Amino acid sequence: MVVGVRGRKIEAYDPNGRPLGTAPVGVGPTHVRASPAGLFYVTDTQGDAVIIFRVTRSGPRQVGDVGTEPGTPYGIAIDGRRGLVYVTLTATNQLESFRIKGNGLVPAQTWPTVRQPNDVAVDAATGMVFVAGTGGSQLQLIGPGTPGSPVS
Repeated sequence: MVVGVRGRKIEAYDPNGRPLGTAPVGVGPTHVRASPAGLFYVTDTQGDAVIIFRVTRSGPRQVGDVGTEPGTPYGIAIDGRRGLVYVTLTATNQLESFRIKGNGLVPAQTWPTVRQPNDVAVDAATGMVFVAGTGGSQLQLIGPGTPGSPVS
């Protein structure tokens, strides 16, 4: 699955690279990540939302969406082992987590982050969350359920 930022669409492909179809997605999509359960999560940066898709033989089909805290959602990571989705909010320097519930997401927690958090990743084994900020080239580590502090 890929996001067409300017076209505001996503497109799904089969394992051989054959296009399966497209679908409209939000007012300003930027990133997409796949979950182990076969769902795809798209950050809608201009729409302050995460939009959820499932891919069928006829292409992507929207199955849900959830609003984020205001703040320009951008980077996204999935912790399939713990059933969590993490989204960076670049305008407000925050990280927001959501619990995966069926085809939806339930807001869980927010943390303050390094300046302009553009990306996030999760270590599936430990649940450690890594937030990269453009301000001062900082990397923030956040342990499962605990506040994090920036490190250089």
